[in-house]
Amino acid sequence: MKTRKSFFIALLLIFIMNSCEKEYKTEIKIPPYSPLSLNIDWDLLKIGVVNKDWTIVDTEISKLLVNSNPELTDSDWIGQFKSIDSLIIKINNSEKLSAELFCYACIKTLPAISEILVMTDSACVSVSRIIDIITPDDSKLRFGGIHDVY
Repeated sequence: MKTRKSFFIALLLIFIMNSCEKEYKTEIKIPPYSPLSLNIDWDLLKIGVVNKDWTIVDTEISKLLVNSNPELTDSDWIGQFKSIDSLIIKINNSEKLSAELFCYACIKTLPAISEILVMTDSACVSVSRIIDIITPDDSKLRFGGIHDVY
């Protein structure tokens, strides 16, 4: 009888342990051109911004930058202003975050880096971060980092 009772208790514990919700693992990356890549997880991006989590922000921002090919114009010698503006509009439409251009191609590295000011709230506290966007004139925009407003 004791063996049967122990067996049922062990079985119950195994069932309970397997039914627990598993944590989201940030190291899982979706390939940039998969159909799932266009599904932006705005809640996760907000968490990444609040915590300055490079992995999360890189994954979600990269999804937003898939179609950011440069278009050179007379007024835009890098050709990425339209793509940066599109990124800001997408973030502002999320209802989780707001964004504005901090500077366009203002960090004179090769390639140049643009900065976007991203704002949200966390437990009724305003949070502002700068997202660096690598701004090449010959390829797509790329996530370059996240840091506090200086």
